[in-house]
Amino acid sequence: MPTDREQEIVEAMKRLTAESHRLITQHQEVMREYERLKDELETIRGRRKSVFHAEKLVECSHCGRQTSIGAAVLLDIVVMSRKRCEVCGREYLIFNDVPMTEEQYKNRATDK
Repeated sequence: MPTDREQEIVEAMKRLTAESHRLITQHQEVMREYERLKDELETIRGRRKSVFHAEKLVECSHCGRQTSIGAAVLLDIVVMSRKRCEVCGREYLIFNDVPMTEEQYKNRATDK
């Protein structure tokens, strides 16, 4: 028959085994959440990188040559923006995805 001390040791070992299993399970849950957040962060960073490196080409309303507007790729349609042509260096407006001079924009408003 086991002594009292032996039984205490066996009970302590059972408690430690149960606690160890609980901690392992908790650790696995924490690591799953860590990996999920890591994947989400990589997705966000990857999406931002691809968005910022893309370019949209429009025709300059002054010289008629194609020029890129990198900032516009964040949106499907450029609602209102002021850009400088990379070719002729003059500023133009983009209104509802249509490049135009300030005069064209003002005339558009008065035509209605």
